[in-house]
Amino acid sequence: MLMIFRAVAKYFLTLLLAVSAAICQTGTASISGKVLDAKTLKPVPAALVMAIQSGTPPFSKNTKTGADGAFQIQALPAGKFSVCVQAGDGYIDDCQWATPAMVTLAAGQAVTGTSIRLTAASILTVQVQDAQKVLTQKTKDGRRPELTLGVWGPKGI
Repeated sequence: MLMIFRAVAKYFLTLLLAVSAAICQTGTASISGKVLDAKTLKPVPAALVMAIQSGTPPFSKNTKTGADGAFQIQALPAGKFSVCVQAGDGYIDDCQWATPAMVTLAAGQAVTGTSIRLTAASILTVQVQDAQKVLTQKTKDGRRPELTLGVWGPKGI
């Protein structure tokens, strides 16, 4: 019985060491850089930076930029990532309206110096002139009509 216990313990110890070695060997990767205003080249603070890996299962990790526009996303697995930035109403959401930066990471690799330049957004003001007062009239079922506006972009409405 003691021999069986020793054999099982030796097997589990060997397995544990092999798994530990594999984890240490593959390591985790990271992406770091700065988010800048495309026109002024000034840093964009407090922007949400996301590293998104498609596939099954999808994987994403995010962080916020510092006052100097710098960011670092650590503990990423090896693979190809889209790096998207959302920085409020002042800039175009490059996750939705532009082509995000693409970074391919090897196990344990640290990609530095990634520069992401955000394009300033424009505010669209729409004025509807309803001389016939169509929008104030109720429909046959007693509801008020709705006015829907849409904007088409590279990824649809």
